[in-house]
Amino acid sequence: MRPGNRTRTRTRTSSSVGVGMGVGMGVGMGMGLLVGCAPTPADYGAARAACGLEPGEHAVVAIEEGRLDLSLDATCATWLGEDLGLDWESFGATPGPVAGGEHSQDLVLFGAWQLVAADYGTVDDLLDEDLPSTWGRGALDHLAGRLDLAGSDPAGALLYAWVTTRIDQVVLDPELEGAGAWFHAGTVWVPVMDHPGQAPPAWMASGLVHEAAHADGPAHVPCADGSHPEVGCDPDLDEIYGTQIGVLRAQAAALDPQAPHAAATESELAQDLAMACGMVNTPGADCARLPPTRP
Repeated sequence: MRPGNRTRTRTRTSSSVGVGMGVGMGVGMGMGLLVGCAPTPADYGAARAACGLEPGEHAVVAIEEGRLDLSLDATCATWLGEDLGLDWESFGATPGPVAGGEHSQDLVLFGAWQLVAADYGTVDDLLDEDLPSTWGRGALDHLAGRLDLAGSDPAGALLYAWVTTRIDQVVLDPELEGAGAWFHAGTVWVPVMDHPGQAPPAWMASGLVHEAAHADGPAHVPCADGSHPEVGCDPDLDEIYGTQIGVLRAQAAALDPQAPHAAATESELAQDLAMACGMVNTPGADCARLPPTRP
């Protein structure tokens, strides 16, 4: 079925009672309340197929020498855009191929592509080993049960369902500064971004998970060191940043060291972990340490 001809239930019987802004994609503040019938998740397998990924095939990309060698054809970009509710008009664009990461919509779609393309291990790996967040484990475990996902199913399927059941729309807000994001009532507003270094794919993917968590997750609190007063931090790893950190750890643990771009991806993940851990007041000594690769 062509992307433009399919439909997916987006009616949200929930409301957000907070907003989120940040200094990096996934840095937000707010909380929400879900009531009534749950939204229908996008089809992870269909999104992978639309992007030309074979069953069991995983791919990663990273910035190397300042460049991001990634392009999505029209079918893939349009499909992912529809799954996220990407408001192409607000970005001054029309559905079609994206490449390079020189436009805001490129980076958002690269994050969605990373969620369906990268290996995050299994659902059990994510819930039992990678996620330090008690809240995140409980919320994702509940969703896995509702979707009847087995422990051996790919964690990417759970993460993609998480994002697409909580984010209804992604809109460009030119007034936002830096690489921040703002969440309210199912909509994520993102700033103008014109370089992949502002939001590399691994960070953007984890950031989409973070922003989705603001649909029903705990609010941030003031940062202990007084930094980022407009953003806020988490008191510990049990909340939203712990969930984002778990996504980064899951990708690192499942990374094939022999895969193309593996070294650059590992370096990028280390930087992303350090950034996310820096937004937690008491992260612990090992927060930013990359986990060992699973055999």
